[in-house]
Amino acid sequence: MTGCGIREIKGDDGTFRATLHLERDESVEVFDLEQVPFEFMRSKTTVTADKTAIKEALRNNIEVPGAKIVKNDRLTIK
Repeated sequence: MTGCGIREIKGDDGTFRATLHLERDESVEVFDLEQVPFEFMRSKTTVTADKTAIKEALRNNIEVPGAKIVKNDRLTIK
């Protein structure tokens, strides 16, 4: 759909609809865990990045080394 520039497909009889939402959803991609400050880490047995805190910081224009917000596409079919 992206390659053809199509955003929506509907069935003629109204039985289905597929909609492509470009860059609708956000997620945090930690591309270098070693650069992420400790305040953005969670630990149980292993240390992992707190993506919720990182996302909030990034959305508030606070730079978090080693992390960025990635926009993802979403296809919905009803």
